[in-house]
Amino acid sequence: MAGVRKTVTAVFCDVTGSTLLGERLDPETLRRLMESYFASVSEALGPARWDCGEVRR
Repeated sequence: MAGVRKTVTAVFCDVTGSTLLGERLDPETLRRLMESYFASVSEALGPARWDCGEVRR
């Protein structure tokens, strides 16, 4: 089996305090907050900087 060597960059982020937020906030409020966070992260990473990447929740 032939392989292909590629240079990749992986970013792992942990949202500190997210469990506590989940316990204190209404589920819809938490969802909106997290969607906003993930949108900001996606924008900061920029679609031009990556190929086939995604933000996984």
